[in-house]
Amino acid sequence: MLHPIEEAKQGKREAFEPIVEAFRGMAYAMAYEVWVTFNIGYASKNYLKERIHYCTSKA
Repeated sequence: MLHPIEEAKQGKREAFEPIVEAFRGMAYAMAYEVWVTFNIGYASKNYLKERIHYCTSKA
């Protein structure tokens, strides 16, 4: 029996399931990390823009 990756390369659809299961956790972790990083950056950018606007409008 071939390794699941070799079977997947040969086009066997059932070989993809163990590969997907093996990497599902890593994929979710990476997606979550990217999402959190993006949202923190976006929130920080908006906060700074609002803070600058607030400080300059008070002067």
